[in-house]
Amino acid sequence: MNPYAPIMCPQAYFLWRFAGIAAEMADPGWASFTTEALPQYAGDYIILTSDSEALDELKANPIWGSLPTIKNDHVFIWTSDRSGYWDPIAILSQTEELAAWLTSL
Repeated sequence: MNPYAPIMCPQAYFLWRFAGIAAEMADPGWASFTTEALPQYAGDYIILTSDSEALDELKANPIWGSLPTIKNDHVFIWTSDRSGYWDPIAILSQTEELAAWLTSL
């Protein structure tokens, strides 16, 4: 970890922390990395699209289960049928659903 991170403004720390995947995220709009690298990039909250994982399974996984985010139940699991739509009505519904989840924590 960067020894100067505590004195960096939040935006600068964010850019420093994710600089390693920024180029990959530019195109196609997401990044791929190994499960072993997950602790390096996991934030305080995780929104995960998965049709095969449940929170209990993530907690049982040695890597996922070691994350404070998972231990604190700060993970939102969406199935692809819920998150795969991009029309304005679906996006509004998804935004409202995420806002309700975040404010319930």
